[in-house]
Amino acid sequence: MLWRYLSDGHGHLAARRRIGGGWNVYNALVGVGDLNNDGLNDLVARDKNGDLWRYSGLADGLFAPRVRIGRGWQTYKALL
Repeated sequence: MLWRYLSDGHGHLAARRRIGGGWNVYNALVGVGDLNNDGLNDLVARDKNGDLWRYSGLADGLFAPRVRIGRGWQTYKALL
């Protein structure tokens, strides 16, 4: 499962919120900021085949269904 932890504004974390399940199919996951210029933060994930997937952020803090944005990234050790 993937959990989101927001700041409570006082140096602590607020209660976690479940983003979803099934994220263990990825070997890399990174928050990349706003890739699609909609003003919301997005995620990029890489699967074992080296395919890159974008999860566009939604206004409710969850993510839209994945969209493949690249292939052949299995040769890289990490995504930054």
